[in-house]
Amino acid sequence: MRVLRGHPWVFRSDIVRALDVAPGAVVRVEGPRDRHLGFAFYSSRSEIRLRVFERGETLPDSFLRDRIEAAVRWRETVAPG
Repeated sequence: MRVLRGHPWVFRSDIVRALDVAPGAVVRVEGPRDRHLGFAFYSSRSEIRLRVFERGETLPDSFLRDRIEAAVRWRETVAPG
């Protein structure tokens, strides 16, 4: 499984078990023996079913806000004003 080596994508052929999930949903990614691997966005239409965006054990409530704030700070350093 590529995601175990740090790859951010999980392909359709790599998924063993999936619940009924809406496209775009945030899902918990688990590996062999229910090992927690992180969190990902789910796509039912793409060959890339999961796009891992966080490898931590939990996903804080402020996750999205924190990421947006970090992106704004980065953009201000690249293209001020």
